[in-house]
Amino acid sequence: MNMFALAAGGLLAAGGAYLAFVQKKKTEGMLTELKFMKAMPLQELHGTWKSLCDEGMGDGFRDFIETNGARRH
Repeated sequence: MNMFALAAGGLLAAGGAYLAFVQKKKTEGMLTELKFMKAMPLQELHGTWKSLCDEGMGDGFRDFIETNGARRH
């Protein structure tokens, strides 16, 4: 068996281990965060964003939100 085949096999094994353990934990953490997320009125979300903009940090604002309600025509 040549060295290239051993190196390629090692890289594939390392990539598989990364996906199986590390990435799975990150995904589980995000799912847990979504599961226990509290509902927030739009006015409160807008107020949070506005206060961050006033402090100069509005461009990087990211948050998980859930939308509820009826669609108005």
